[in-house]
Amino acid sequence: MLSGWNWFVDPGGPENKIWLTWDNSEITVDILATHEQYIHCRVHLLCSHICSLVTIVYGVNDVYPRRVLWNQLVDLLDGVGDDPWIVLGDFNTVLDTSEICGLASDSHTAMDDFATFLNDTGLVVLPARGAIFTWHNCSDGVRSLWKKLDRMLVNDRWLLLWPNTTCFNATPRTSNHSPLVLHGAASRKDGRCFRFDNYLAKSPGFIDLVRSVWEHPIVGTPMYSITRKVKALKLKFRAKRKEKGDLTANVIQAKGFLDTIQRLMETDHSNDLLILLERMARLVLLKATLLEHRRRAAQKIFQITSDSGARISDEPGVAGEFVRFYTSLLGGQSRHHHINLMFLQAWARYVIPTEEGEAMTRPIIREEVKEAFFDIAEDKAPGPDGYSAGFFKAAWSVIGDELTAAIQDFFVSAITKIIVQRMSGFMDKLVSPPQNAFVPGRRISNNILLGQELFHGYNRQHLPPRCALKVDLRKAYDTLEWDFVEAMLYVWIFWKIYTMDYGVYQYYSFLGLIEWGIARVFPGSKGSSGG
Repeated sequence: MLSGWNWFVDPGGPENKIWLTWDNSEITVDILATHEQYIHCRVHLLCSHICSLVTIVYGVNDVYPRRVLWNQLVDLLDGVGDDPWIVLGDFNTVLDTSEICGLASDSHTAMDDFATFLNDTGLVVLPARGAIFTWHNCSDGVRSLWKKLDRMLVNDRWLLLWPNTTCFNATPRTSNHSPLVLHGAASRKDGRCFRFDNYLAKSPGFIDLVRSVWEHPIVGTPMYSITRKVKALKLKFRAKRKEKGDLTANVIQAKGFLDTIQRLMETDHSNDLLILLERMARLVLLKATLLEHRRRAAQKIFQITSDSGARISDEPGVAGEFVRFYTSLLGGQSRHHHINLMFLQAWARYVIPTEEGEAMTRPIIREEVKEAFFDIAEDKAPGPDGYSAGFFKAAWSVIGDELTAAIQDFFVSAITKIIVQRMSGFMDKLVSPPQNAFVPGRRISNNILLGQELFHGYNRQHLPPRCALKVDLRKAYDTLEWDFVEAMLYVWIFWKIYTMDYGVYQYYSFLGLIEWGIARVFPGSKGSSGG
């Protein structure tokens, strides 16, 4: 087994619980320290000539003997220096009660000790994929117990060298513990989609920056002119964002400052000021690195579960599964029967008179466009261009006239908002009163409170038998089919509105974004969330 590999087992260990093996053709290993609960070594990668410190842990079950492990690992920190360090293995304790599934009596003292150790060393938990829990007690029924006892911890230097590494919790085979596999991934060099941050609109000089781009004349239609100008503004806003604080740039800057201080200390070891600056630089670098790592970990999707129950963890597979789901939800054709317009006309509550229909199709004026835009929430998801409603509101004094001229071709949300405003005068005649979504002032929280009242006391005994069903778990506006919208517009004699609004929806597409990378564009056939 593993012919040609090297082995190490601590001869002084009472039970020899930790075995270390490696391939000499790939790496070399120097054992630095051993203990009954860990092996500490230096690993040299022959392919990259990079050295890293690796500590393999097997923590004991009891809280107080495990404190010896925490203290020993804290002492190892003094010898780490600028080397990347990873601590991995079975810590025999969890960090939080959420890492337990089943009846357990884990001590909060043990969890607090683990959290204190992480705080003292500055180590962070490497993001994990695969199994959620890494240990099982091999029992069934109510005695079955799952815990996350195994994990990988890394320091800031490790994150600087390998920011995309992850821990994969594999399926257990002969053991009741999940094997841990360290996965590395090359840094992604592809461009990220632009997204306007609303805080930029409150920064000094925002209007002047927009005006400097908007005043340049562009030959073409209003829609083409706006497209070119907002594209030119992206470069300005990206630069402005970096001035406000780019986490990656902060890490690089902090590292460069630390390197400069350390070079100066090589020629003046006893300079108290340099020693103080070196300590401060380390703290700044650690803080910037941890913030960058947490930001990446929060944005990254490591694993999803498909409709069939399969776990998908590779990036192309995750992106493909998201696109497949939303293509089916928003782009799939589900209607197989022709809509009977004569049947719908017979049951129509109200038919729009010609006068009101003509009022609906009157030319859109500037005030309506402005009111529609200012009615859109600033934090609503932006369109494919990356600009939110917050940008258009803040820059309206500069871009309002030109945007109004191009609104019918450029921004679908504004068109739908204007139609809603014009329909508000007779909406009560078109929609049945039980449709609470159209009641002015009604909030979704009202439905939640109503549901709680209905289900209150459902589990009481000596009550008549009852049941409750929730139909269509998806949001209604995600399942509304556009051919049904077309039919209803025709029934209500929205003759010109039909050609204006539904014509827009016929060419409406969805852009799939995974971690702000374009996954795929697919045509839509359902949903009314565009406005």
